[in-house]
Amino acid sequence: MLCAMLAPGGLPLRAQAPDETLTLEIIPAWEGYVRHSRWTEARAVLRNEGADWRGDLVIYDKLNQVTYRQALELPAHSHKQYRLPLFIGSGAMPSISLQNVDGVKQETRVPLRGVDETGRIIALGDTREAFVREQLAESDALIWLPDLTGLPETPMAWDVIDVLLLNGVSTADLTPAQQEALLAWVAAGGHCIVGGGAALQQTLEHLPEALRIATPGDVRQFASIAVEGAMLYDVAAVSLMPNAGATALAMEEGDIVAVQKTVGKGRVDIVGWDMAHPAGAAWLVRLGADDPLPAVSVMGSDRASSLSLSSGNPNVYTLFRIPFTITPKFWPWLLLFPLYIFLMGPGTLLLVRRLKRPVLAWVFIPAWICGAIVILALGLSSAFSQTFPLVHEVAMVFVPDAALPARVVQGTAIYAPRVNRLTWNATGIPRPIFGSYRLDGWYNEGEPFPVEVRMTDDGATIQTRNPLGIITWGTEGLYDSPDIATDLNLTPQEDGALYLTGEIWSEAALHDVALLMGNASYAITLTESIAQGTSATVSRPISATYSTYGYSVSFCGPTSNYAPYAIYPSTPSIYNYSTPSASACYLTGLMDGVPFSAQGLSGVQHQESCISYSIPCPTQPPDKLAVALEAETNKIENGWIDTTTNIFYAYAPGATLHYALPVYIQIGEIETLTLALYPAPEVGASHPLTTITGISLWNWDEQTWIDYLPSEADASKLHITLTGETAHQVFDVQQGVRVRITARDGVTAKLIITLEGMP
Repeated sequence: MLCAMLAPGGLPLRAQAPDETLTLEIIPAWEGYVRHSRWTEARAVLRNEGADWRGDLVIYDKLNQVTYRQALELPAHSHKQYRLPLFIGSGAMPSISLQNVDGVKQETRVPLRGVDETGRIIALGDTREAFVREQLAESDALIWLPDLTGLPETPMAWDVIDVLLLNGVSTADLTPAQQEALLAWVAAGGHCIVGGGAALQQTLEHLPEALRIATPGDVRQFASIAVEGAMLYDVAAVSLMPNAGATALAMEEGDIVAVQKTVGKGRVDIVGWDMAHPAGAAWLVRLGADDPLPAVSVMGSDRASSLSLSSGNPNVYTLFRIPFTITPKFWPWLLLFPLYIFLMGPGTLLLVRRLKRPVLAWVFIPAWICGAIVILALGLSSAFSQTFPLVHEVAMVFVPDAALPARVVQGTAIYAPRVNRLTWNATGIPRPIFGSYRLDGWYNEGEPFPVEVRMTDDGATIQTRNPLGIITWGTEGLYDSPDIATDLNLTPQEDGALYLTGEIWSEAALHDVALLMGNASYAITLTESIAQGTSATVSRPISATYSTYGYSVSFCGPTSNYAPYAIYPSTPSIYNYSTPSASACYLTGLMDGVPFSAQGLSGVQHQESCISYSIPCPTQPPDKLAVALEAETNKIENGWIDTTTNIFYAYAPGATLHYALPVYIQIGEIETLTLALYPAPEVGASHPLTTITGISLWNWDEQTWIDYLPSEADASKLHITLTGETAHQVFDVQQGVRVRITARDGVTAKLIITLEGMP
């Protein structure tokens, strides 16, 4: 009972009647909405109308057994405000209280909602009432911000919203932390739309420079402004001078009045008029209608990718590779073993003979045994005292652009079997991650363990007692990542093969460098290592790529070994599906060290970061290309296909197969489409056409099948060549090619579809 009372967070302090001189008000960000990343922020407004007060501001998460403490002092008749990052675990409802040595003075719960929200969440900053509410879909939510004071300073808390509308509201009071968090949100996928007419300048003035994509000019009165799907009449708008890379969204009478630009993975739109214009509200909503939902979906804090940050399970296996590093320390002690054998046998015999006292053997032998035990105990204690705790830190770093803030999701796994009180210091924003893994529960989800986090100006001090098994802890935040530069091209060879060529320069040393394409649906290893501040030349056949759909693969590290950071690759959206695009490419690699290193822990520490850069995709050759389409295994009906060999099996009476262009290739002008059907002797199918009674291709324009009969002259192969308009009709950029194989019985064959055209 005493141990339970002393354990951090074990028992709450005794409750007292609320102190009327102290008041605690909690104002959650985004009206209490919490989304997939489980992060939010709350402002704690404290007032002291009595004498000087000293104590702690305490956040207690009973479900996860985590207590966060922040020391504070409230002078008499004072008012203070604190911003509290909050990680809301599944099912958790944390409490916030004021405590001192006398007990709990004030306590309240954090009002939360929207944890399972699947619609779009739009935040509107405008001093007037919300004006787009009627145009929203039923599943969408609108958060009205009359001022920007409540914008979070915690970067992860911005994951709650999908679109931010700023309409003529002043940004002069934005703190540097709010500005950095806003920029990081846009860079990670957020959509910011800025307007305000004559007040546009005061909104743009204090936004991060990367978001000021245009310079406002003079205000003009326009009779009308045409935008997509709407017409605005009698509009006062500011003319805009776009910055480099920005494109016009709307022009009127030769003036640009709306612009847009991609910033990292997100987007910024600036409109020159007051966005409260009645005819423009629906257009504003449509601007973000095609955005991924949620806008920010960082692998590692995404509930749809539960294996994306493997600080739990894979770290369990990795940790137990570390103790082998202590093996060399035992070799010096093994040299004493022959001496021990000598003393126990011949040595004792020689001594007692020389002393002519055989009875002394009863003294010497126990003495040698006791001495060996003492030496062995001291040796093992010395070796293991330098080994434990075993600490393995893994960081996932997502870099949208070298000039933009990088998001970090970091896990720390610690095995400390000989420690009664485990304490370490860390920067970043702390959070529980996978709990504790006991040695008798390898395949079970981690269990929460009592932990106390003391927040300081320099970071946090984390403490737990008597850790059982392996404990895991998480940290998130922003990071100034090392620079890289890439120049990659798709280069045809003389034999017709397509190679990935070019150079990669890295400011930091990287190893196991790979390229992910099509939103991580394809991967290719580029080079084993890049030395710090040097370039590496790349020349790899594009056939070395492999599809990652449906498999748990290595996100970083060598693909032939156990995947240390396993993910199920997905598109950025977890609520609405979007087809992978060739424009989404990432360079990944492993880097020694982590952004938020645990300090104050001895023993053996292993740190590595999996860093993922968003980079331009390889440049395609300007000449005509011939590319083999790839089968989409998730769309096959009444059959299956091996994507490596293109061998399929169709059940009777037939199967439907879908083929698509590889995501790393884009063909704009289609010239020829060729379908080739071959036997598959490796599986015993020598004459497939004797069983096949028909082959059909789907016409996307006319929504009907085009039938082709197998040639009776050659029952061993079939070639269908389509050109011109027919080729355009059977190939769709989004849907690919749809083939129906009709057979009298089950049939196995090899099907290859080739597309020729210009990029």
